[in-house]
Amino acid sequence: MADENHELKFPLDFEQCKVCGSTELVIKSLIDKEKAKGKIGADAKPALMTLNALIADMRKPMLAPPVVAVFVDICAKCGTLRCVHAEIGTAKVQIKPGQLLPPNIPFIKG
Repeated sequence: MADENHELKFPLDFEQCKVCGSTELVIKSLIDKEKAKGKIGADAKPALMTLNALIADMRKPMLAPPVVAVFVDICAKCGTLRCVHAEIGTAKVQIKPGQLLPPNIPFIKG
């Protein structure tokens, strides 16, 4: 996950649960079943929720600030809520000084 300079290399993937070691995920399993039925597109990312962390100084205007998208799912064996994937992209919003952010920042995969 980190290089020789101890810098993270994105995207980050966490295959196993750190609590029980399982690789089975609740939401991924359900989405995979729906994909097999053709109800969901093959490129859909399975996640219970996606957390977007805006990397910006809110005192300065920015046209397209970087965002880290963190994909969270539930371990099917022990029920632990865990990060399964993280990637860097760009926010599809313009940030103005002092602006309140929307709860769900639109994200473009970088």
